[in-house]
Amino acid sequence: MENTARVIHPEFAAGRRILAVSDIHGNLPFFRGLLQKVRFTPEDILVLDGDMLEKGRDSLALLRYMMELSRTHTVYPICGNCDGLVFRFFETDELDGRFYASYLPQHPESTIRQLADEMGFEDWMDFPGLRAALRERYPEIHAWLAGLPTILETEHLVFVHGGVPSLEHMETLDRWKCMKNDDFLSQGHSFRRWCIVGHWPVTLYHPHVPSAAPLLAEGRHIASIDGGCSLKVDGQLNALVLPERPGGAFSWFAYDGLPTATALDPVGGLGKHPLGPQRPGGAGAGGGALPLPPPGDRPGLGGAHRVSLCGPGSDPV
Repeated sequence: MENTARVIHPEFAAGRRILAVSDIHGNLPFFRGLLQKVRFTPEDILVLDGDMLEKGRDSLALLRYMMELSRTHTVYPICGNCDGLVFRFFETDELDGRFYASYLPQHPESTIRQLADEMGFEDWMDFPGLRAALRERYPEIHAWLAGLPTILETEHLVFVHGGVPSLEHMETLDRWKCMKNDDFLSQGHSFRRWCIVGHWPVTLYHPHVPSAAPLLAEGRHIASIDGGCSLKVDGQLNALVLPERPGGAFSWFAYDGLPTATALDPVGGLGKHPLGPQRPGGAGAGGGALPLPPPGDRPGLGGAHRVSLCGPGSDPV
């Protein structure tokens, strides 16, 4: 299995809307709801910025939905650390003792166990037997996972799940570190092109602000879009709409599955936003993203957000 990043360079035709979604985490209802909300069509370009699988209860159904969607629409899925761990089970026994032996018993909703259940493989702790059965029964899923790139690069945009230290010679970067790059916005990187990442829920950068809206570090050309879907009770799935040309405006949509209501009373007395005036819009309204606060404005990252062995704050290897 490759240890260096796999970089693809598709050409995005002018005039097509570009949408970026990350960290669906096996939540098929949220993904379907978001696509309906953005009115996704075959004319759009959809980049799935990693961690499509695991943690949610519908990983296998979501996987098949994405595979089918890719046949009728322009979809570019990118490998995240959770997707990579599903692929690695198909490929090698390297992590059987160090990771899967503890992870799979704790996660009956995992893609691997859902596949085992579907084919009636009851002794799923028999990893060699299960691996052989998966390869024989699901070659199409194996091939789809194997084809996931680490990085998507265009003339003006870079998409990667966790983050990169530089936009130069990205094909030489360590694949796993590109997929699992915790607290990326705090590392001080700046780029000449926009770099769109997921992996680290945006609420970890704003623990005192109850918002899962995408974060734009405009002076550094970084957009972080993980809305905490399937990780937090109040998490949401974000879709960032990329500008058609450099210097254009971003917009976004979100789906959280919650009912909506209209406030009849004035809201002026609710107090000011702790980060100052915000651009119009809100979750799902297609408004502007929150700016990134300076490091001194961000209290320590709470360990309560660090869930699952393949999520933020942990490393199975």
